[in-house]
Amino acid sequence: MNDLAYWNDYYNKNPPISYPSNFAKSILTYLQHGNHLVDLGCGNGRDSLFFLENGINVFGVDSCQIAIDSLKSITGSRKNIEFLCDDFINNSYIYNRKYDYFYSRFTIHSITEDEENILLSNVFNSLNHGGLFFIEVRGIHDEIYGKGEPAGRNAYIYNEHFRRFIVNDELINALVNKGFEVIYNEESRGFAKYVNEDPLIIRIIARKNN
Repeated sequence: MNDLAYWNDYYNKNPPISYPSNFAKSILTYLQHGNHLVDLGCGNGRDSLFFLENGINVFGVDSCQIAIDSLKSITGSRKNIEFLCDDFINNSYIYNRKYDYFYSRFTIHSITEDEENILLSNVFNSLNHGGLFFIEVRGIHDEIYGKGEPAGRNAYIYNEHFRRFIVNDELINALVNKGFEVIYNEESRGFAKYVNEDPLIIRIIARKNN
């Protein structure tokens, strides 16, 4: 599902957030200084920049040109960080290399089931042995589930953009079927508070063991 016009308008109108997400802060203990991480759908780069400041080599990818141009102007010639404006599902430039971590916050629920299947395969194949895949995503127990115009199974267009609400067990099974070991999984409130919202959010950490 292509929401490019929505996100270009969003990042054009809203100033970048200067602090990292709670999810990014929560996984920092899993990250080893000097290792390489891909931020899938990096948006305004708040988490990419946080990882960089904590000694991680970062490759951020997002389809929103406005966001990527802004990040490139912020980081300039800084080493150990790269940004690409493109599709994070299929791009051969991303998946022809190997990485220690993939990070996906609020991106898997922005793509279709077929795209998710392709993404999980590409991530698995591009991770080093023992590499980690960090996922935070909206699930079917979210309060806004069912609102808006139906756009597929568990998917709706609401507030002008597409969301596909994830079934926790189904995503776990999909990861395991690709060869991942799920080492952490929780669905809870308190993960992504925003103003007066405190939705139920799914968090997963999966490891490639072969």
